[in-house]
Amino acid sequence: MKKVPVSFGHGCAVSDDMLCVAAFIDELDAEQEFTRMFVLNLAGTEPWNHHDIAGRTIVSVALRPQQQDVPRACYALSEYGYVRIMNSAGITDEEVPARGADQNRKEGRTYSSIAHIGDRAYVCGALNSVYRRDAQGWSSIASALEQQAVKQLQDVVAQITADDTSNIAALTKQMRATPNLESIAGISEDHVYVCGGNGLIMHWNGAVWSQIKSPTRQHLHAIHCLSDTDVLMCGHNGTLLRGNRVSGFHRVALGRNDIHFWSVRSFLGEVYIGTSSGLYTVTGGKLEKISFDLKGVPTDFTVQAIDSTERVLWVVTDKFVLRLMDGVWQLITHPDNV
Repeated sequence: MKKVPVSFGHGCAVSDDMLCVAAFIDELDAEQEFTRMFVLNLAGTEPWNHHDIAGRTIVSVALRPQQQDVPRACYALSEYGYVRIMNSAGITDEEVPARGADQNRKEGRTYSSIAHIGDRAYVCGALNSVYRRDAQGWSSIASALEQQAVKQLQDVVAQITADDTSNIAALTKQMRATPNLESIAGISEDHVYVCGGNGLIMHWNGAVWSQIKSPTRQHLHAIHCLSDTDVLMCGHNGTLLRGNRVSGFHRVALGRNDIHFWSVRSFLGEVYIGTSSGLYTVTGGKLEKISFDLKGVPTDFTVQAIDSTERVLWVVTDKFVLRLMDGVWQLITHPDNV
């Protein structure tokens, strides 16, 4: 059988032995929307199983844990707001907002991150959009913020399309300042954080949103909430933030501004950071690159996602998976990539 090489995207830990990850077929045109969803089960006789999602590009994956009568499942969010909910019992497809994915595509409205927080799923994306999955479906919990961002963008577009282009530089700067959210995370439904472009940080207390003073103007890409009072965020040009909504956030000085941080995770007391040139840890206030004593692991690789259970750290790279358990790293390759 012909091998079909794939490149991995975002993924999430399901258990110590299971990982759910989105992948993209290398031989397809980059503009073609097509995602191959893999479930890696190290305890199974066939470790890699998949199904295809045609017409969609999955950008974020999250686990819904087992909750009383609600079974465990994985959420897969597409760029334009399609959500696939999948487990061994079957597959359900939804849209954010309800019956809104086609309209999102027409308007170019995109989404970036999905997370399961408390008892419900949350999604965030461009123009301060934040949606929550309730019994009635997906509904906005940030309508006022979204409307304000849309108006801000419309005002800039209206000026750009006018005949006078003398202030194009200023308008471009305004365009770049349009709020876009990159990541959403939280410990509970009254402590939800979002972050995004230009250092934007906001907090939802279950009723209202508040903007938190940010110590940076760098774009922020990922959040990991260790607790209500200890939150990590990472972003462009070596930006690592730590803090909370009450005492604020401070920038962790690492002495590196030549590398972008795309993902962050604290695991067993160590902070791990994913970049386009490998996996790093923060040790003694310094950024240190992990050198893997594993055959087949290149010096540089792109980290697409970092997630963990209590015992295992999962690292999804563009071409393979790394797993840390009991202090020992394991390289997991895909048969189509070797």
